[in-house]
Amino acid sequence: MNELLFPICIFLLVGYIFIPILSLLTQSRIEYIRTNHSTHHSVNHNYLLFWLLLPTVLPLSWMLFNTIHLLYSDILHTSHHSVCVLDHTDFWTDEGILLLLIVSLGMASITKVYIESKISANWLETESPLQQSRIHQLFPDQSIPKIQLVTHCSVAAQSVGIFHPRILLSLDWIEQIDDEMLRATILHEMAHIQTGDLRTSTLLKMGLVFNPTKSILKSSIYLWTQNKELNADQLAIQNGANQLALAQSIINALRWQRRHSTPMKLFGCYLEDDSSRYLLKLRLMKLTERHQNIEVQNTFNSVWTLGILVFLTTPHLLVIDAFDTIHHAIEQLALYLGVFQ
Repeated sequence: MNELLFPICIFLLVGYIFIPILSLLTQSRIEYIRTNHSTHHSVNHNYLLFWLLLPTVLPLSWMLFNTIHLLYSDILHTSHHSVCVLDHTDFWTDEGILLLLIVSLGMASITKVYIESKISANWLETESPLQQSRIHQLFPDQSIPKIQLVTHCSVAAQSVGIFHPRILLSLDWIEQIDDEMLRATILHEMAHIQTGDLRTSTLLKMGLVFNPTKSILKSSIYLWTQNKELNADQLAIQNGANQLALAQSIINALRWQRRHSTPMKLFGCYLEDDSSRYLLKLRLMKLTERHQNIEVQNTFNSVWTLGILVFLTTPHLLVIDAFDTIHHAIEQLALYLGVFQ
């Protein structure tokens, strides 16, 4: 039981103190970004992703670096065993348990996201030579991702797949739209694939799996989604999509989905109708105004990268190990509370 005390307590400390504090700081930072950029296109949505992942990835990475440091310290006979208050049978066991928990946490997040993607994949692939020929005529000389026609799907059009991306189109929906709308829809989904949105969406889902305070980041997640969709619209237009046709396809797709789908759930948070309406109005406003190519600024600051690298390498640079201090404090508190005699 002595070996379980530190791993369990450090996870509780990270999960219910460090991650909530970092989530609040992230929310404050993104609010600052939102209020200091006049246009949505002036913020790189991958920069927003960096901040959204920070509350969970940073403390878990720090735990992993510290655990590895303690393990090789034991091998080099410079163990933290001298700071332990409790009597450990094997002084390296608690670090081994902690490393196992960290690895298990990562595997659990991957498994959860994978299972959810399989559950949501309730469509049925179908064939329609007429519609497939129509798509081929719209893109005769252009290399496009694999396009699948599906039925029993709650979404009119979407791009899926990380390693083998493809575009899903609901057959009964594309039968209701004209060629310009279909072309604009495919170019929009191609934009998501080209910019790596499928990978970043998966990373964000994994980062939020074990964030107990992800509801704090709800508005920030929505802002990231908003920028992602606006950037995909812009790239689609740059690649030849008709602005008005894309706007019309968005409206028709939403009307079609209202008759077929349940309320939209985004990364564990349901979107309110007001938020959905705002995004719709914003996208339509951008699509119906005179289009201008706006260069997206790369607001990622190398100072943040350097700071994080320094933070993660502190276990290997400092003489006093932070994990030693926490370990000692946890065991002292356990003795004081009478958990162990």
